[in-house]
Amino acid sequence: AIACSRTVSQVVLEVTSKSTRREDLGDKLVRYQDELQVPEYFLFDLRREWIREGLRGYRLHRGRYEPIVADAAGRLPSRSLDLELAAVERQLRFYLPGASAPLPTRAEQLEQEREQTAQEREQTAQAQERATQAQEQATQAQEQAAQAQERATQAQERATQEHERA
Repeated sequence: AIACSRTVSQVVLEVTSKSTRREDLGDKLVRYQDELQVPEYFLFDLRREWIREGLRGYRLHRGRYEPIVADAAGRLPSRSLDLELAAVERQLRFYLPGASAPLPTRAEQLEQEREQTAQEREQTAQAQERATQAQEQATQAQEQAAQAQERATQAQERATQEHERA
């Protein structure tokens, strides 16, 4: 005998449209609810063709899907993901609970990393410039000190010569 274990997803996120609406709310919903018992089912309508708010979610409660109510910000909380989901423009965005900004997309992460690298380079260049200026100032101070020492030596020599003449 072979032992089989069936892993069930905790969340299904379906990209839906007007043309797939019946299947998404019919056969798929029944399968996820009754056969697979997926705890959460989300429908994301990218073009908002039939879901005006762009996103709809269902949570399994006593064997039946019940609509997930949006919070004050219009987000749908996912217990399974411990995140909040929202349709923003034409994107599905994920938020940490209560956060004002969404989690960054991969493209946004790369842009943030590029900006951070550019800032670090600029800071390094500025620090190098300050170090160069400090080195130049130190060199000038040494030259001024050497000139002052030379003048003091010359003044001493003159004073000695005048003392000898007197």
